[in-house]
Amino acid sequence: MWLAIFPMVIAGLDEFTKMGSALLIMAIVGGLILFSVYGYIAEIKGNAQIAYLIDDVPAHLFILYFLAFWEK
Repeated sequence: MWLAIFPMVIAGLDEFTKMGSALLIMAIVGGLILFSVYGYIAEIKGNAQIAYLIDDVPAHLFILYFLAFWEK
């Protein structure tokens, strides 16, 4: 799947191709870390809903913050 997504994402970035590909790789690794922490919290607490509240809600609020206040 990534073999198809990666070229489509960086196509047309011109001078920003290096930065765009680096950000895409960081997003992949960030997702890996986020889900690993989620699984660890769910295992310790014994409840996946609490793990979601502790781990994923702050991450989604962080993304929402940047969507709302990103200077274009």
